[in-house]
Amino acid sequence: MTLLNILLASGISTALNSIIADYLIPLYGFAILMGVIAGIVKNWESINDNTGNGRRKEGFINIAWIVGYVVLAEAATVGIGSLIRGMTITI
Repeated sequence: MTLLNILLASGISTALNSIIADYLIPLYGFAILMGVIAGIVKNWESINDNTGNGRRKEGFINIAWIVGYVVLAEAATVGIGSLIRGMTITI
Protein backbone atom coordinates (compact mmCIF):
# COMPACT_ATOMS: atom_id res chain seq x y z
CA MET A 1 0.00 0.00 0.00
CA THR A 2 1.44 3.33 -0.99
CA LEU A 3 1.46 6.50 1.05
CA LEU A 4 -1.08 8.07 -1.30
CA ASN A 5 -3.52 5.24 -0.67
CA ILE A 6 -3.10 5.56 3.09
CA LEU A 7 -3.66 9.32 2.98
CA LEU A 8 -6.66 8.97 0.72
CA ALA A 9 -8.18 6.19 2.80
CA SER A 10 -7.94 7.92 6.16
CA GLY A 11 -7.16 11.56 5.50
CA ILE A 12 -9.95 12.56 3.14
CA SER A 13 -12.77 11.12 5.21
CA THR A 14 -11.38 12.71 8.37
CA ALA A 15 -10.91 16.05 6.63
CA LEU A 16 -14.39 15.84 5.11
CA ASN A 17 -15.96 15.11 8.50
CA SER A 18 -14.02 17.98 10.05
CA ILE A 19 -15.10 20.43 7.36
CA ILE A 20 -18.75 19.40 7.65
CA ALA A 21 -18.81 19.55 11.45
CA ASP A 22 -16.78 22.73 11.84
CA TYR A 23 -17.86 24.92 8.95
CA LEU A 24 -20.72 23.72 6.75
CA ILE A 25 -23.41 22.86 9.30
CA PRO A 26 -22.97 26.02 11.43
CA LEU A 27 -22.89 28.17 8.30
CA TYR A 28 -26.01 26.48 6.96
CA GLY A 29 -27.73 26.89 10.32
CA PHE A 30 -26.86 30.59 10.32
CA ALA A 31 -28.30 30.94 6.81
CA ILE A 32 -31.54 29.25 7.91
CA LEU A 33 -31.76 31.53 10.96
CA MET A 34 -31.25 34.59 8.79
CA GLY A 35 -34.00 33.35 6.46
CA VAL A 36 -36.42 33.05 9.36
CA ILE A 37 -35.51 36.52 10.62
CA ALA A 38 -36.01 37.92 7.10
CA GLY A 39 -39.41 36.21 6.91
CA ILE A 40 -40.48 37.67 10.24
CA VAL A 41 -39.34 41.14 9.21
CA LYS A 42 -41.17 40.79 5.89
CA ASN A 43 -44.39 39.75 7.63
CA TRP A 44 -44.07 42.18 10.56
CA GLU A 45 -46.73 44.55 9.21
CA SER A 46 -49.20 41.68 8.90
CA ILE A 47 -48.40 40.37 12.37
CA ASN A 48 -48.84 43.80 14.00
CA ASP A 49 -51.93 44.56 11.87
CA ASN A 50 -51.26 48.30 12.03
CA THR A 51 -53.97 49.15 9.52
CA GLY A 52 -56.68 47.01 11.12
CA ASN A 53 -57.31 44.97 7.98
CA GLY A 54 -57.53 41.68 9.87
CA ARG A 55 -54.29 40.36 8.36
CA ARG A 56 -52.79 39.15 11.64
CA LYS A 57 -53.85 35.56 10.96
CA GLU A 58 -52.21 35.71 7.52
CA GLY A 59 -48.96 36.93 9.07
CA PHE A 60 -48.90 34.12 11.62
CA ILE A 61 -49.69 31.52 8.96
CA ASN A 62 -46.81 32.83 6.84
CA ILE A 63 -44.50 32.51 9.86
CA ALA A 64 -45.77 28.94 10.43
CA TRP A 65 -44.89 28.07 6.82
CA ILE A 66 -41.43 29.55 7.24
CA VAL A 67 -40.84 27.57 10.45
CA GLY A 68 -42.08 24.41 8.70
CA TYR A 69 -39.60 24.93 5.88
CA VAL A 70 -36.84 25.49 8.43
CA VAL A 71 -37.65 22.21 10.17
CA LEU A 72 -37.60 20.36 6.84
CA ALA A 73 -34.31 22.00 5.83
CA GLU A 74 -32.70 21.10 9.15
CA ALA A 75 -33.91 17.50 8.88
CA ALA A 76 -32.49 17.27 5.38
CA THR A 77 -29.20 18.77 6.55
CA VAL A 78 -28.88 16.30 9.40
CA GLY A 79 -29.76 13.40 7.11
CA ILE A 80 -27.28 14.38 4.42
CA GLY A 81 -24.59 15.07 7.03
CA SER A 82 -25.05 11.64 8.59
CA LEU A 83 -24.90 9.99 5.18
CA ILE A 84 -21.65 11.78 4.33
CA ARG A 85 -20.13 11.00 7.72
CA GLY A 86 -20.99 7.35 7.29
CA MET A 87 -19.27 7.06 3.91
CA THR A 88 -16.19 4.94 3.59
CA ILE A 89 -13.83 5.99 0.84
CA THR A 90 -11.75 3.22 -0.69
CA ILE A 91 -9.54 3.20 -3.70
